[in-house]
Amino acid sequence: MKKSINKSTSMSFYQAAARLSMAAAGLAFTVAAHAQGLGFSLNPTALPGARPTDSSVLVLDEDTQAPLEGASVSFSDSLQGGDLRQAPTSANGTAVFAGAAERARTLTASKPGYTTLSLVGIKTPRITLYMKRLPTTENQAQSIASGLMTGWPSTSTSDLIQVGIVFKSLSAFDLLNFEVDSFISPLKDTINILGPRQIPSNLSVPEQDVSFIFGSFTLNKPVYRLPIGVNHPVRLAGVQGTIASRELLSLAKNGGKLSLDLLNKLKFNRLGATEPVLPVGDFRKDVPANQPLTPQHRITVSAPPFKADVIVASACDVDGDRQTLLPGDIKLAIDGDKPASTIKPVSVNNVDSAARLGAKSRMVVTFAIGEKARQVSGIVSDQAGANLSPGAYLNTPDLGFLTQLPENIALDPTAGGMQNGLTAAIFEDNKSKPLWLVYSLPSAGRVEIPTRAYGGDLSQIHGYGVVHLEFAAGFDESSIDGITTMKSLTRFARSSSFPKKAETIQ
Repeated sequence: MKKSINKSTSMSFYQAAARLSMAAAGLAFTVAAHAQGLGFSLNPTALPGARPTDSSVLVLDEDTQAPLEGASVSFSDSLQGGDLRQAPTSANGTAVFAGAAERARTLTASKPGYTTLSLVGIKTPRITLYMKRLPTTENQAQSIASGLMTGWPSTSTSDLIQVGIVFKSLSAFDLLNFEVDSFISPLKDTINILGPRQIPSNLSVPEQDVSFIFGSFTLNKPVYRLPIGVNHPVRLAGVQGTIASRELLSLAKNGGKLSLDLLNKLKFNRLGATEPVLPVGDFRKDVPANQPLTPQHRITVSAPPFKADVIVASACDVDGDRQTLLPGDIKLAIDGDKPASTIKPVSVNNVDSAARLGAKSRMVVTFAIGEKARQVSGIVSDQAGANLSPGAYLNTPDLGFLTQLPENIALDPTAGGMQNGLTAAIFEDNKSKPLWLVYSLPSAGRVEIPTRAYGGDLSQIHGYGVVHLEFAAGFDESSIDGITTMKSLTRFARSSSFPKKAETIQ
């Protein structure tokens, strides 16, 4: 029996915009009108005229970058309490706390309609917080992009079917939520494959004659359709490839649901992307796939520290800031259900030069995805070459299914072998709304998060996740730019706990 790819039932890390999979509820981040960031920035230099022992806090709306007046900001000794000082932000979104930077403190900011944000171990005179709006019907509106995929090469092979997939470009934050099913549209279109069949609407199949052992027929489904969040800039990307006719028939019979077995049978050979567009309603946009993909990376992965499937993906970083990533190929390196006594290298295609796409660099990302996606660990390899051994994965525990919310959640910046990084926890409601986000800096050491410290109704918390973000050498916790720091992400891991009844896996 073919093994179906797990749809993510793990906890979403921030508001998920323009979800491409109906069940996708993993660590997803808002695609905002500006670059995506951690949600905060720290500056070790005091404002002109301010005392270096004071802490000045600026609170902004993440989407609009506008100052947030009336946000409640507090400093305390820890999440457990202690000396507490609290103040609302002014009309310019600021609040100043005398002497707060003299020793490490815990900062919490909250405002109705926004995710509550806590930072543990703060000892910084200048702090900027980017508050994330909770999802609403208005800010989760979607448009439908549609059009043709262009750049198809001519082919005379009738037993191989040309097929393309159109998706939105990724960012570094999307890597934390990576699922193969995230590339599959929840909408369905009909194609005639020995009768009408439903396939994902973001697949494009140009007109072609194909052969089966019992005859031949013509395939033709040239138009793709893809739901995309409105009012957020996005680039549409497309990959083209070939698949054996019998495999496409199997995919169609399965309702378009991918299997891990199918990954290595798909041969991706062309890649392209549109210029940035700003959707405000349904729109039409053709997607070129005019850059050839050829074998570029041979990867030898390590066995993950927990039972997992290991997936390898290539990508191009368009601007060199990891805000716009164009995936090129994806392959299964380890099947978690099979013995891993011998790990063989796997090859993935990419453009022969990133510059051919106007991109700054090529990269390879490997993902270890555990049972039901409750455990995920990834390695980011920038400027990847012909031969690559990504190294060891961060370990991350299986938190199991949630029966009741624990009284305390542990964050440890050294857990699983991590160095130079941050840990975070996210608490969500049953609609995947991120209610409370807690970051812990390395100097805080192991931190216990008392769930009672959440200022809202604990009964709203449906599940939680713990995330580890490791950065390259030189990471300085006193000077974090919430945007550019993600450029140096090297490894990440997450563990999620959610009620068993919330599973969508069959």
